[in-house]
Amino acid sequence: MRDPREPLTTDGYQRPQQAWQCGLADEGPPCPLGPTGSGHCPAMAACRPLRDGERWHCNRSSLRGGVCADGPDHEGRCPIVFRCTPVRSLRTRRGRFIVGVAVAAIGAACMALSGSWRNELIAPGPLSVHHAQLLDGEHATLRCAQCHAAGEASIVQWWKRTTGANGQGATQSTLCAACHSETVDREFSLAAHGVAIETLASAGGARAPARLEDRLRDPRESIACSACHREHQGQNHNLVAMSSDACQACHRQRYDSFAGDHADFAQWPYQRRTRIAFDHASHQAKHYPAEKQPFTCAACHQPDATGERQLTGSYATTCAECHDKSIATSLADGMPLIALPTLDVDALSEAGHDVGPWPDDATGDFEGAAPMPTALLLATNPQLEESLKELGPSLDLYDVDPDDAQQLRAAAVVGGGYRELTDDLAERGQAAIAERLSKVLSREVAGSELVGLAGGLSPDVARAYWDRWFAKPQAADGGQGDRAAELSKVTAGGWVRDDLTLSLRYRPVGHADPWLRAWLDVLTEAARGANGAWFEPLFRAAMKPTAPGQCGSCHSVDRAADGGFTIQWRPFEPADEPRSFTRFSHGPHIIQPQTGDCASCHRISANAQAVASYSGDDPQEFVAGFEP
Repeated sequence: MRDPREPLTTDGYQRPQQAWQCGLADEGPPCPLGPTGSGHCPAMAACRPLRDGERWHCNRSSLRGGVCADGPDHEGRCPIVFRCTPVRSLRTRRGRFIVGVAVAAIGAACMALSGSWRNELIAPGPLSVHHAQLLDGEHATLRCAQCHAAGEASIVQWWKRTTGANGQGATQSTLCAACHSETVDREFSLAAHGVAIETLASAGGARAPARLEDRLRDPRESIACSACHREHQGQNHNLVAMSSDACQACHRQRYDSFAGDHADFAQWPYQRRTRIAFDHASHQAKHYPAEKQPFTCAACHQPDATGERQLTGSYATTCAECHDKSIATSLADGMPLIALPTLDVDALSEAGHDVGPWPDDATGDFEGAAPMPTALLLATNPQLEESLKELGPSLDLYDVDPDDAQQLRAAAVVGGGYRELTDDLAERGQAAIAERLSKVLSREVAGSELVGLAGGLSPDVARAYWDRWFAKPQAADGGQGDRAAELSKVTAGGWVRDDLTLSLRYRPVGHADPWLRAWLDVLTEAARGANGAWFEPLFRAAMKPTAPGQCGSCHSVDRAADGGFTIQWRPFEPADEPRSFTRFSHGPHIIQPQTGDCASCHRISANAQAVASYSGDDPQEFVAGFEP
């Protein structure tokens, strides 16, 4: 039999990794085999006797005392059997003690964190002055729970939140967004810089990489509010202050200083062209000197109540002095609601088309186009669809060929439409306008909208217009002198019958006339509808810079996402605009001597063709009127 190996240690502790030890080790040498892993004694003999013929011999190792004196019995069994009660090892006893202490500590911690005073115990520091109000007032009892979703939860609920056993509940960031709902867009509250991915993709200087993924680390991953805004740093801590290290936690482009390595400001802060088409260069170099007026930024721009933004003044305070005269001139003759065209009645009759009684003053060669309101009111006539293809959206009769049967048919339909419209206005007045436009727009036109579109048109005025041309004998004299005298008696905001042009006209009050704007808004909506292609040429003509009212000379037109148009009636409105990913306050800058003048940062580009970019419909394609 091979002798066992020499023990590696001399302290008799030969099985340090086992949970049990032989019980004989306390009285002397332990047994050779030792207890099982479950702590049972195997009761093994000191040796396995060898048989030699009829005799048995002890073969105990010399390391275990050599051959025993008694030797095996006649059946070959060893008389020495090791029996004991195994005991736990020192390592196991220490482990059980440590586990017991840990369980006791966890239990004590759970008891401590379940008390009503636990939030005061674990508070990391005082709040800033902006959030200190949360500890007072009607919600003071909530305290930590106002910002921390687990503020009122128990230890069991904390454990479930940690393991995800109760699903995803409110988080600290969602509570922040709920409290700041008026200043933070809930949709993008956890996005980088609080803006949409598309806004980030379009931002950046000239040196910024083209792909967003090359500039930011996983830009689509939500960012907790606390990643940038750190609380519990003391009452004077600035919550919006950030270090370069915090910025570069997301931005791949590394820089050592803001002044030396930050990306260029290129087009910042311009993300689109201004809503009001205003050329600073031409006004500074041409228009203001012509009017002998000083060109100063403060004449048009004043700070808001917070001092953060510079707002554009109203038309009355910034533009009226120069533009009122040209607008009044363009509106001197008024805007026609309806104007009868000239029809070649004889040619129509010979072709078999009867338009009914037609005024003598409107009889002759084909001539005349439909005013914009008339074209909208006639659009409900299903027979006009073929006429539109022949005569165009404005139903212009100037090029009608008397020998062309198809064009004559179209002209007859147009003439019938005019007669029907005139009768309808005389019979129902404003109700006729409401019903016809409701069909064009596929919605009800009523209330204040109808008041603006009607412009105070009374049934008597519409009936008098019908009587003049279709009921009473026509006067022989419709001269320019009578017309000029008649128009001069009509005040702004009133209606007049113009016998020279056979029209019923409205005299706008000037800039921002509600009647003219109401009709342009309706035309804009019609150009966005199913038959938008019919109305787009009318819209283009009405928004030309030279059109009556000259609205298109200043108010830009944007192509909307649905293919329609949007007239920008007002300049930039900070309250209505989505938050940009950058924030700049003019307040602390304009008090500095070197930046007190706007021109220190906003330098007008004398050669920039800023107004030329307004000929298109895309507000993102523009030429900035200022140097970078």
